[in-house]
Amino acid sequence: MLPQGASSIDSSLKVTTRLKKNLTNSFAVYGVYDTSFQYMDHPLIGMCGFNPTIDITDNFWASRVHVEKIPLQLLSPVAQDGGFVFGMDFDIGYDVKVEGWYNVAVELCEYDENGARADDDSEQWGAMLVEGEISFKNPYGYLPASLCGLLPFQAALLTFYLIALITFAGYFRKYYGAVSSIHVGVLAVVGIGVVETLSWLLAYIYINLTGAPYCCPFPTPIVVALILQIARQTVSRCLLLVIALG
Repeated sequence: MLPQGASSIDSSLKVTTRLKKNLTNSFAVYGVYDTSFQYMDHPLIGMCGFNPTIDITDNFWASRVHVEKIPLQLLSPVAQDGGFVFGMDFDIGYDVKVEGWYNVAVELCEYDENGARADDDSEQWGAMLVEGEISFKNPYGYLPASLCGLLPFQAALLTFYLIALITFAGYFRKYYGAVSSIHVGVLAVVGIGVVETLSWLLAYIYINLTGAPYCCPFPTPIVVALILQIARQTVSRCLLLVIALG
């Protein structure tokens, strides 16, 4: 969910395709649209002839759909298989005007020099390679809305962990002569919990600032936090097993 205001969608993409004929009027359609738009009477995907000024007369959709046509340039007159290679690099930024769930779509549209659409396989392969990055930024950063709440949660959890660790460590030192291995285990669990929670907090801050994907592959801060989480759970369960067995 992207709220209106400071939310933006930035795309830095390279589009390449191989056509069997020199379709000089071919272009790519780049579209940003509210997901509910595709279920209405004006589906964006599959419409190379889409014209926002004509096809969207309702102000409700005019603020939720953005479409740009990007001409493709001939990169290689003859490919290894005898076709023609077209492509284009482009950077497009879009500021979200209305809160909603947004998708980004890129579609290849093949037209010959006469402006006729080449739809059959004898004219083109229809394969398009899209490389680059698409970033969805909320007002608070790049962290997805589904993970945003974990930032204050981990901060609060770290605070409580620190209070528990300081309190337990104080009593541990005060009654050091009477402590048992169980107390040492509890102190270890709380200590690992502090480091783990700090790792998760730093990992979410890292994702929020850099826009690195949560998965996959996992960024290094997430891997470190997961390892610490497994370590804490392992020590906790071993401690529970020791207590249960007496």
